[in-house]
Amino acid sequence: MTHLKRFASCLLAILLVVTLIPSGVLATAEAAETTQTLTPTPIANTEDGVAVSKTAVQTAIDEWQVTLNISGGGSTTVKPQFDITLVTDYSDSMV
Repeated sequence: MTHLKRFASCLLAILLVVTLIPSGVLATAEAAETTQTLTPTPIANTEDGVAVSKTAVQTAIDEWQVTLNISGGGSTTVKPQFDITLVTDYSDSMV
């Protein structure tokens, strides 16, 4: 019985040490050298002439460089509308 307990404790200790190793250490060099590029189809809005395109390039195993391009046909100026309310309190409740 003591041999079984000793074997089980050694096995659990080895498994504990193995699970502490980061998964990046076990990655191969080929996986680190290959990069992926994701380029979905661009989106164009014909009403206002705005076109959106994006590109994602993998720079490392867990890092991506994302580029977002937005272009438009022109510019418009929108005046903000303000509503101003003036409240006057003549009572003595705020003194």
